[in-house]
Amino acid sequence: MLLGKMVSTPVYVDKRGTSVKCRSVGVNFPLPGYLQFFERIGHDQKLALEPIFKGRSNSLLAEPLKRKPGAKPIACELYIGVLKLGDRIQSIHTKVRDDFESTQQRIKFIKDALSMGELYILRVSSGPVYDALTTLMKKDINELLSLSLSHARNLENEMTSIIGYCELVDITEEVLIRLEMNH
Repeated sequence: MLLGKMVSTPVYVDKRGTSVKCRSVGVNFPLPGYLQFFERIGHDQKLALEPIFKGRSNSLLAEPLKRKPGAKPIACELYIGVLKLGDRIQSIHTKVRDDFESTQQRIKFIKDALSMGELYILRVSSGPVYDALTTLMKKDINELLSLSLSHARNLENEMTSIIGYCELVDITEEVLIRLEMNH
């Protein structure tokens, strides 16, 4: 999905049966650095979001997307260190801020990532979507009904399966400034 003038990257999450999956990602062109990285490690022109969610889908998706009264988005800082040899990615290390036992450990992770490859620090915010079919969307679906019943039904099913929203914001520079590590 192409979205102009976006500062963050929206990720729409749906539920099929018992599994929760990232349905679509809104992007701008040119892609910001972290999305270029996800594209590089992805397949078939799809972004690979495994560095964000692998091993953390419960804390970053399942728990924050539960529809509880008064539920608010939950945010965390995610540190991604990409270790490279030349242009080739050797390994990818991810940690949430709470994984670090101290600020010194966090600084060491950052320095290692910067000296041996790439560093991306993202603020990941997740929250439930209570009603994906807004009044405007219902109007669009009704207009589509007159053109194609099957397309309208498919769109309605896709929209009603959305259970949550995740937002990615690159905060690498902000964190480097906070830790007085900006060059």
